[in-house]
Amino acid sequence: MGGIVNTRNAVVGYAVVKGGKYALKHKAKESASPRMGAWAAGTLAAAGLVMWRKRRRRAKTAAAE
Repeated sequence: MGGIVNTRNAVVGYAVVKGGKYALKHKAKESASPRMGAWAAGTLAAAGLVMWRKRRRRAKTAAAE
């Protein structure tokens, strides 16, 4: 009786990983450009900074009172 790790399962796993990588790369090429991802990351970072500064200001005014 074979175990979980055998040649057949290794080959199937290898094929699944290779196929998955190919599919992800192909889908990434079809979807938005890298510039769109950079724009989204920059926007989220700016929004996070604004929220952090507002929260920090509120904490300072509450502590001063």
